[in-house]
Amino acid sequence: MRLIGLTGRSGCGKTTVGELAREKGFLVLDCDAIYKEITSSPGACLDAIRDTFGAETVCDGKLYRPALREKVFSDPLEMEKLNALTARYMGEEIRSRLANATEAQVLLDAPTLFQSGMDKKCDLIIGVLASDEDCIRRITARDGISAADAARRLAQQPSEEFYKKNCHVCLENRTDPVTFRRQAEQLLASLQKGEL
Repeated sequence: MRLIGLTGRSGCGKTTVGELAREKGFLVLDCDAIYKEITSSPGACLDAIRDTFGAETVCDGKLYRPALREKVFSDPLEMEKLNALTARYMGEEIRSRLANATEAQVLLDAPTLFQSGMDKKCDLIIGVLASDEDCIRRITARDGISAADAARRLAQQPSEEFYKKNCHVCLENRTDPVTFRRQAEQLLASLQKGEL
């Protein structure tokens, strides 16, 4: 099995690449979706978040995102603590899903690929790049938060230069959506043909 990492800053367009990969028959493990699963019902991950960040971060057996967001998005040390904590539980779930996978290539859509250490497990890493302005616009539309909150979220994430330096391939999402989709489709086709 070949594990391909897909990463980039919030709002860069990773979701589009992941959706296209699914359409083309890749198994896509979406770490955001897995994170939501393990924080939407009582369990070890939620217990650890509550114990680390306070009782107000868990409400009715689910993660209370506004309270957690307030604690971590403005403090890099708290964000690191959250990433380390969730990486443990995410890692367990991802390993379980990979153990049951039969596909030759699996795309791991992971915003915190490098922070979690999962980059070391990947055979190839794709980074998706977009301008701050585009990322902020997408985040505010998607998550219903202010532009200032979206900018703070971006400020806690690695820079574009980091992704350029640490990813094997970068897709630039700086043009219109149709062009970006076409570029992503070409990249995925190259992966399927074994050209990358």
